Amino acid sequence: MKKVLLILVCLFLAFLATGQTLRKKDFVNTEWFSNNLDSLFYKTDTVKLIKYSNIAPKNRGFHGYAESEFKFLKHGYYIQLQFNKAGSMDFWDIKYEMAATYYKGATTWTFDNNENVLLIFRFGKLEFKLKPILVKEVELESKYADTNSQIKTIEVIMLKNK
Repeated sequence: MKKVLLILVCLFLAFLATGQTLRKKDFVNTEWFSNNLDSLFYKTDTVKLIKYSNIAPKNRGFHGYAESEFKFLKHGYYIQLQFNKAGSMDFWDIKYEMAATYYKGATTWTFDNNENVLLIFRFGKLEFKLKPILVKEVELESKYADTNSQIKTIEVIMLKNK
C-alpha cells in the first residue's frame, strides 16, 4: 500500500513539474489582461494572464467583454493583450487616470508549440518569453449589474524567461 501511495505522489509531483500545455490555437483571436500595478507585468518573474471570455450583453451597443479588470485587480493599472490571427498583436498599457499607451503594429507574437512558449516581440526584438506553468478556471465579477454577477474564465500563470 505504501508503494502505491508513493508512486501516486511521485506521479502527481511529476505532473506539476512539467507545467501546463497550451497551443497556439488557445491564443489566436483572443484578448487577455494582466496586472500592471507598479509596472508589475514588466518586473516580475511570473505573470498572470486572464482571458476575456464573456461577451458583453448585446444591448450595450458596442463590442466588449463582461470581465471587470478593476473588480478583479482592485485597481486600474493593467496590460491588455489582443492576439490576432496573423501574428500581429495589439498591446495596451492601461492606467485609469491617464490615456492608455497603445503599440499598434509594433508588437507581434508567436507560440512555439514544441517548447510550449509564448513569444512576444516589439519592433522585431524579443521582449517576453512566457512559459505556462498553471492553467485554472477563475470566477470574476461582471461589469454589469443586470447580468449574473459571477462569470467564469481562465487564468494562466506564466513563467517569464526574458
